[in-house]
Amino acid sequence: MKNGQYSTPALNDKLYLHYKGYHRIENLEDYTGVRALWLEGNGFTKIEGLETLTQVRSLYLQENVIDKIENLEAQIECDSINFSQNFITKIENLSHMKQLTSLNLSKNKLGDAGSIAHVLEIPSLQTIDLQSNKLEGADVLDILEQVPDLRVLYLMGNPCVKEIKNYRKAVVSRCKNLRYLDERPVFDEERRRVNAWAAALNAEGGNIDLANQAERDELEKIRQEKKDADDRNYYAFLELIKEGKEIRKQNEEAERIARGDAGVEEGKDVNPFSGETIIRMPENPILTKMREDRWNSPPAPPQEPQVVELADDEMVMPLPAPMEVDSGALPPPPPAALSVDLCELD
Repeated sequence: MKNGQYSTPALNDKLYLHYKGYHRIENLEDYTGVRALWLEGNGFTKIEGLETLTQVRSLYLQENVIDKIENLEAQIECDSINFSQNFITKIENLSHMKQLTSLNLSKNKLGDAGSIAHVLEIPSLQTIDLQSNKLEGADVLDILEQVPDLRVLYLMGNPCVKEIKNYRKAVVSRCKNLRYLDERPVFDEERRRVNAWAAALNAEGGNIDLANQAERDELEKIRQEKKDADDRNYYAFLELIKEGKEIRKQNEEAERIARGDAGVEEGKDVNPFSGETIIRMPENPILTKMREDRWNSPPAPPQEPQVVELADDEMVMPLPAPMEVDSGALPPPPPAALSVDLCELD
């Protein structure tokens, strides 16, 4: 079948009926094994025809024209429901869903705290999306803070956001388990700052200035804790390097002992700059003898400097210094001096 479904209705755990243009939910009695049901993007005005679908975990009914939550008594195992972009004015008839954790009612017609009070009868809720409704009044927060395990909350696009003073700080401080609010997560540092702010604000004689100062003090404490942690990590890293060098030194000593080099004087087999082991290679005996002969031979006697007197009208080139060469291959001796008569040059 289309979408990879089975021809036998009861074997399907997913059923895709979205964007079909249907106006009524019916003829689903045989799909008893369905766990995820897509019904969005149709023209349903009423929730019905789901009595036999008792195993549904995820139900998608967004983008319809539904105005009331009803006829879902058989879906006791439902985990998430999406009612967004409908015309629902009140949350109701969901208290039997003990496993419901995610409820999406964005872009509906919810108007006040009374229209959402039913969420207090669904203690398993963790995610509630109420953005872009018509919720008014700061008492909306009085309802939401009582949801015991509320972790994700969307309230943007409602008038109550402007009516709740210090909106984000107030919501985070009152919803103790909140991990995500509107457009960004709630990190532990923010919660610490907000809790300090709220404690100062709610204390006897507290005011917004004291609350803001308490938040700044907590922020400075967090920064100091980070710095201390960085310092501890740095010194721990240096200690690891030191331990590594010591282990390396011990390993090299063990290798020297294994090679029979344990008697070598300490420090002569390790480069003091790089820490690498110096591998000693024996010198060629011929080179050793040549070097020793050179060292043991007497030094040559110093030669008297040659003094050459020049006449006024001639230039004399001195003899070159004697060279130690093989007597069997001596070149012819050079002239004793080269004389040039300056008069002849004229």
